[in-house]
Amino acid sequence: MQTKRKTMIVAGAGKGIGAGVAITDAEHVRNAVARFDQVIDVSDADRALAFANIEKAANYYGVNLAETSWHDLPQKSRREAPSKGAVTRKR
Repeated sequence: MQTKRKTMIVAGAGKGIGAGVAITDAEHVRNAVARFDQVIDVSDADRALAFANIEKAANYYGVNLAETSWHDLPQKSRREAPSKGAVTRKR
């Protein structure tokens, strides 16, 4: 009997962007790209590694990425965006 294995590509390694987050299908690839700017306090090297892994997953799952580098992604201020949401949120 042959078992199906789900291919997993991990977005990042260690701490930071996608640490231990598996990308298992095309929807995960699109979500990873859409939320790429939401992570704060990571180095440019970590961002480059995470984007390379996302790009690898995009190729594997047939997702067309217009961006060739994480620098091409739309970026909000990494410090202001998450903290602004926390301040304006009503509890």
